[in-house]
Amino acid sequence: MSDAPSVEQDLQDIVREAETWKPLSEEATSTAVGTWTERSGRSASGLQLDVEAARAFRTSGGTVLRIPFASSAGVLPQSNLSAVVEGNTVLGWSEMVLTPRSADSGRLRTWVDGTRRIDRIVEATAPVVRSSWWSRFSSCLSGAGVAAWAITALSIACSAACVVTAGVGCIACLTAASAVTSGTISFCAGKASRG
Repeated sequence: MSDAPSVEQDLQDIVREAETWKPLSEEATSTAVGTWTERSGRSASGLQLDVEAARAFRTSGGTVLRIPFASSAGVLPQSNLSAVVEGNTVLGWSEMVLTPRSADSGRLRTWVDGTRRIDRIVEATAPVVRSSWWSRFSSCLSGAGVAAWAITALSIACSAACVVTAGVGCIACLTAASAVTSGTISFCAGKASRG
């Protein structure tokens, strides 16, 4: 894995990228959902998707479709299946599932194009990055109600998917960042950067 300053910079870059995404219309989202359903239409995790709550975004890399899981799936709201969709083609997709086990731990699972990449238990006390920036960032997210283990899991998933592999593996991480309401992740990244 990259050293701490490099991972921090990469995570800050991920947040900045997610901030540039432009939500598409309901009609464009429905079209993207239709393409996903016709071409792929399944979750590698086997969890039920909530296609009615899907959102599509215009990004620098094309149209990204974010589909959350059904509330009955028992996963955190940052969990999602995301796909890059152009016209009638699904260019690739990734999935990130954060399942709570206790108040201080959970299970992180990720897939890229249906192939499992990560499956591990994450503890709140095992941060991936140990630095003052990461400490301020995770403290801010924790104060906003994001579980500490989920913060650690997001850093693992983002580091593995975006820093190491880039491309479609990074999409679920980015959509998780964009899924946190009220710009919490970008607010906390900015606060951490200011010191």
